[in-house]
Parts: sequence; structure tokens; C-alpha cells
Amino acid sequence: MTKKSITPKYIRTLGRRKTATCVIKLVKGKQSDQPITVNGKSIIEYWPSKAEQAIWQEVFRTTNTGSVYTGTAVVAGSGKQGQLGAFVHAAARALDKIEPEKFHSI
Repeated sequence: MTKKSITPKYIRTLGRRKTATCVIKLVKGKQSDQPITVNGKSIIEYWPSKAEQAIWQEVFRTTNTGSVYTGTAVVAGSGKQGQLGAFVHAAARALDKIEPEKFHSI
């Protein structure tokens, strides 16, 4: 009997920053087709400033995965900047979980 490899539908990770927490579920899909949602809003609506967008996009830009993954995130606690840090932490952990040999060193 052969074992089938089961590919998970999504990767779920937790990120923390100060008193903020973020649970993110990343799935394969283009962000241009379906943007990442944060607490039910588009990520661009949740963090509208260009500086905030540059911060959360950096993790996807560094790993060249901006056009590969989309997902949902739930953030709570602290302020918007702490939540943004928690989101980046969770996204980085999710990408590391997907391909550790490729993304862990980054």
C-alpha cells in the first residue's frame, strides 16, 4: 500500500508583536485576483498608508511570492502598528513553514 502525500489547503500560523497577535491562513492564489483580507477587510483598506503597505509587502517581495499566495488574517490587540508587525511575523512564519529550505535563511 502506497502512501499518498496530502497537500494542505492552507498554511496557518501565528505571529506576535508587543500585545498584538495575528493568525494568518495562506493559500495558493494570486493577490491581484483575491487580495489578502484582514479582519474581513481588504489589506489595503486595513492598512491604507503607503508606508504600511510597504511594510507588509516586503515579506512577499523579499521571497518573490507576492503573486503566489493570498489568504486571510485575523489581528487583535495593541494598535495598528503592533498588528502590522504581528501580521508580518505570521506571514514570514507561514512562508517558512511552506518551504523551509528556501525561505528560512531569508
